Amino acid sequence: MNLILDIGNTRTKLALFSNGEIRFFTTLNSPSVDLLQEKIGHNEVKQVIVAATGSFSDDIKQWLQQHYPQFLQLHADLAFPFQIKYLTKHTLGNDRIAGIAGAQALFPAQNCLVIDAGTAITYDFIDDAGIYWGGNISPGIAMRFQALHTFTQKLPLIEQKGDIPLMGNSTETAIRSGGVRGVLYGIERYIREVSQQYAGLQILLTGGDAVFLADKINYPIFVDEFLVLKGLNRILEYNVQT
Repeated sequence: MNLILDIGNTRTKLALFSNGEIRFFTTLNSPSVDLLQEKIGHNEVKQVIVAATGSFSDDIKQWLQQHYPQFLQLHADLAFPFQIKYLTKHTLGNDRIAGIAGAQALFPAQNCLVIDAGTAITYDFIDDAGIYWGGNISPGIAMRFQALHTFTQKLPLIEQKGDIPLMGNSTETAIRSGGVRGVLYGIERYIREVSQQYAGLQILLTGGDAVFLADKINYPIFVDEFLVLKGLNRILEYNVQT
């Protein structure tokens, strides 16, 4: 069984995989050695991978290394089941690398566009030859709302939930429609342009806003909230095998 840890700035995602499938999943607000032991329980873990964008404490790292000889921490110099053409791969976010690996695991030898809609929205493309070319980064919905509030004197900070008319009929709906529809139009235009260049494009949507956006996008998409975890499992398996 594989232990997958995705350590973010606010929470940690923990998953146990067996034969490529998630057998257990939970989130932790304040991970510790004792809590990890509790969640792992009596499961026989043999391999571990950690992707850390948040704080990865030394005591947890040391405990994992002591108990699991096949321990990996994700970084750009690991072996990957695809070729990276990104010019500054050492600045490439762990979530973007893992998302591409997840897409490749689900749709091998196919053109894939991964859209991760979170605080920021990232677009990443891997072609059917297994070459990752890069993508784009833009502000997410909440970041757009926060920017309008922070960099103006009178615009309020609004909630994402609510009406999004084509034409806002109040300051609140104008901000919400501008933010949400701006994101949607950007996503759809990006999908359209990539689709015109690459046949049979698979579009994968993940991230905190994936469910909110999914039914508003006018293209067939594959939504997977566990895409990054599946990608981390794929990278772990690939490195163990090679």
